[in-house]
Amino acid sequence: MKPRERINIASSKENIVEVENFVQDIFDFYRIERDFFGNIILATTEAFENSVVHGNKNNTSKFVSLFYEYNPEKLIIEVKDEGDGFSESDINDPTLSDNDKKGLFLIKMLSDNVAFHEDEAMVSMSFKVNCIHSDEYHRRIKLLNIYFDKVKQKVENE
Repeated sequence: MKPRERINIASSKENIVEVENFVQDIFDFYRIERDFFGNIILATTEAFENSVVHGNKNNTSKFVSLFYEYNPEKLIIEVKDEGDGFSESDINDPTLSDNDKKGLFLIKMLSDNVAFHEDEAMVSMSFKVNCIHSDEYHRRIKLLNIYFDKVKQKVENE
């Protein structure tokens, strides 16, 4: 069954498992190569936590919305909260101990492309997922081996 394209999650860090399940369902349905999972799950959960803490100020009556769009070349995940938004210029040096924007820096490093929509309190993360999937890779290797075995037999028979 195709995963929901949009989910609304109550604004609590305890609900991070719903975010993880959302990403897992996308990977399972589209059979996205597992090599991409770490970056995508970490960036998405970080965006969710930032929305809960900084956007919705830990107000459990508010929600964080997640939306995804997939095509064979990229996966886009958007995370939106009910806060006032922030300015991208607020992302300071992540090595400073008092910097509470380390998560935003992490999101920028893990995503292939990221856009902060200040007026919408939303972050849009894009991830390239255009490698050959594992099953397709193994299918092609099997076919190549069959082909080369036939060529080898033909040469031996001549």
